[in-house]
Amino acid sequence: MRSVHRPLLASQLFVQNLGFVVEYSNYYFRGNLDGEGDEVTLSVIYEDSKQGKKKSFDFKGSVEGLEKSIKKFDVNKFMDDN
Repeated sequence: MRSVHRPLLASQLFVQNLGFVVEYSNYYFRGNLDGEGDEVTLSVIYEDSKQGKKKSFDFKGSVEGLEKSIKKFDVNKFMDDN
């Protein structure tokens, strides 16, 4: 069986999974009392051992900040070799 590399699919899953993190964070912090923080720390590593690529996405901040970062996130730039 021949293996087919599909980076577009991987990148779509990456963004989708970041969306799941936002949804979970919103759910998790919904019960916070006034004055309690909602800081999220996230580190995601993408590794393609066949091509020797390793990239990471790191975030530390509020849930709202994470949502804004994901909306601005450009998968094509992230996956670019430059």
